[in-house]
Amino acid sequence: MPLISQVVDNLLGGVSQKPTPSRSPSECTEQVNGMALWGKGLIKRPPSKYVGKLTSTTTRMAEAFVHPINRDGVERYHVIISNGDLKVYDAVTGTAKTVTYPNGKTYLSSSLGFRAVTIGDVTFITNRSTIPATDAVSKVAARVPEAIVFIRQADFSTTYYVKVNSTTISYTTRDGTVPTNRPYITTDYIAQQLYNLLVSSGPAGFSYTLIGSSIYITRSIGYTTVDFTVAASDGLADQAIYAVKGTIQRFEDLPGKAKQGMYLEVTGDPGSQYDDYYVTYDNNSADGQVGVWRETVKVDEIYKFDYTTLPHSLTRNAEGTFTFDQVTWRNREVGSAVTNPYASFIGKPIKDVFFHKGRLGFLAGENVILSQAASVTNFWRQSAKELYDNDLIDITAAFPRVMNFHTFLEWNNVGLLWANNAQVTIDAGDVLSPKTVGLTLITALENQSAIRPIVVGGRLFFAQILNLVTRVSEYYIDNQTGKPRARDITVDQPTYLQGSPVAMVGIDTPGMLAILMDGKRNSIFTYDFKYDGDQQIQGAWGHWDFANGRVAGLDYVAGSL
Repeated sequence: MPLISQVVDNLLGGVSQKPTPSRSPSECTEQVNGMALWGKGLIKRPPSKYVGKLTSTTTRMAEAFVHPINRDGVERYHVIISNGDLKVYDAVTGTAKTVTYPNGKTYLSSSLGFRAVTIGDVTFITNRSTIPATDAVSKVAARVPEAIVFIRQADFSTTYYVKVNSTTISYTTRDGTVPTNRPYITTDYIAQQLYNLLVSSGPAGFSYTLIGSSIYITRSIGYTTVDFTVAASDGLADQAIYAVKGTIQRFEDLPGKAKQGMYLEVTGDPGSQYDDYYVTYDNNSADGQVGVWRETVKVDEIYKFDYTTLPHSLTRNAEGTFTFDQVTWRNREVGSAVTNPYASFIGKPIKDVFFHKGRLGFLAGENVILSQAASVTNFWRQSAKELYDNDLIDITAAFPRVMNFHTFLEWNNVGLLWANNAQVTIDAGDVLSPKTVGLTLITALENQSAIRPIVVGGRLFFAQILNLVTRVSEYYIDNQTGKPRARDITVDQPTYLQGSPVAMVGIDTPGMLAILMDGKRNSIFTYDFKYDGDQQIQGAWGHWDFANGRVAGLDYVAGSL
């Protein structure tokens, strides 16, 4: 066979599994410990640099979860969760940082791994196999039986009746024939007379408190839990005196003065429970003065999360130490299980945790749940009677196919949700509000839920497993149609990435992906890429070999892998 001579311009093509005659001269069968850099050619990869020893054990380190914390250009950390433990290391020096665990480490055992997001000095960590639950024990204590009678109108020659249990007392106002009777026709004066009659002639076992034109009624000591009835009437079509116990139909009918802490249900439409809400009286620490009725929570009903089952936090303290602890999530403060229900992540494992437009977000099943804006620990409405723009958002994917979301990404100026079989955007217009938010299905691409898609510069990459082999695709906006599309960047390397991906990271300059595979933990697979505008001019696969070493995780720190 005669010698074949040809000019090879460069070796920037990387690995190709196409038949040899079909390959470009710049491609090869294997590329080991090389970097195909545009403008520099194929060079050796940088040498490994020993930073420090993290642990003496290798048990289950292959399953370790690694989360980077890049506090600023100098202060960077790596959080490693493995074997039911959490450690924090300086990313530059490898020095272990002090971590305290006030509530233990129970949350750190997971069969499905973890996800984390860092907001300032607090990192929220979700255990993807833990199912969030309610605190089934804690309830708001019910108040003792109480009632209030209040005078709304004062008029001449009018009889006011108050009935407590079976005892009725009454007071008739003076007539208007004598001018000197006018000072006796006030709501406060009439309330005073009825109060005097109740104290002197009312049934035994009761306590009465006069507050302006209102009379607060409850049981006296020894009878506090015994219920009672109260009613009121007058000669003005029952519009001059009201008696309220337990419920009232309209908020506008509440008295201006009441007993501090008095509790009532405002029922609204008698035929619906969805407009009911609950109020308590606050006198602003000024007894006898006009206070306010504030919305509150329904009594004798569970209202708290079980903090042990919800995402936990890792906090960097001022002195440079860390604390891993339960989060004190806000409790329901208004409404009931009907008008202000638990967020939909209860009973479903939280698969991802993220931060989007001032809100902490969770993905659970087909739901995306975002906290109140600027209040990341509040997953409740602020009012049972009004919906505010900054209230929590809890929205379900209402599409024909079932979509269990596993990843959230900020990409192309939108919030992008990933399910195993679809990609969905969070749409809200100018303001992310529960009044306007919606979900839009934009593509239906299969992908691997165990590995996060990543954004590198303005490009997005994701993985999927086909016949026990990993394929990697680039997700991009088509300039012609303006719509998202995917391009398989392993089309010429169909069996190169054997097994399942464990970690994937990337850096924009120089363009490079690094992927860790479960079947070859002593190697890092690399993809060097270069674009001229929107046109790709290079894509080169290879791998770095670490001989007998085992790689636990990947991250880029100050441009270094």
